[in-house]
Amino acid sequence: MAHDRLRWRRTRIAPISQRASDIKTQALVHFLWCGQTLFSLRSSAGMIAFCFKLGGSCAGHGDWSPEVLEVLEASGWTAGRRVDTADWRSMFEAVGIVMHDAAEAFLQEFGGLTVSIGGPGINRAREPFELNPELAWGEDDRFSEWSDSFWRRLFPLGELDGGRFFLGVDEGSEICLVETWVASFGPMPCALEYLILGVMPRRIDDEHRQSDQAR
Repeated sequence: MAHDRLRWRRTRIAPISQRASDIKTQALVHFLWCGQTLFSLRSSAGMIAFCFKLGGSCAGHGDWSPEVLEVLEASGWTAGRRVDTADWRSMFEAVGIVMHDAAEAFLQEFGGLTVSIGGPGINRAREPFELNPELAWGEDDRFSEWSDSFWRRLFPLGELDGGRFFLGVDEGSEICLVETWVASFGPMPCALEYLILGVMPRRIDDEHRQSDQAR
């Protein structure tokens, strides 16, 4: 039963956030999808700020907010950017982690970027991140074990908050925080926006454990 509720939430709620044009609807949908409540914003001012930051965002790269575009461009990103991913591919294939199409597409555009941000975010601190898979070298067991556990193929993307956490992407372009636990920032392009704006990721290892217990 719990598994069915999780599947409904993933397949029915998440796509709405990509279509919603009303900023308050976008904010509400995101927090429903993350399994959190609006009270986590702690104040009406926080809710208003969150609504305006997400207004019109996440439908595609062209709909990123000016703030997010400014951060990405300051980090070296440009429209049409394309880098070679061959070294990353061969490095991880040697330890049994295969670069899938979603990882290749993401790294071709964003690989090698260092996003230097800080300060308060929407409902978590903004933390710097570096999109270089080599920073996760030696963590192949961690990525392989979580991939097997979730029936996903997590490919390393880099690190978050100076190496405190790792980042990975699955074959559905969902960006995940990977540690001794796993949380999702959602699918691209929303995931990158949430990373930059400081939106709390959704714990998915707890959901997986609860789903197993409910079977």
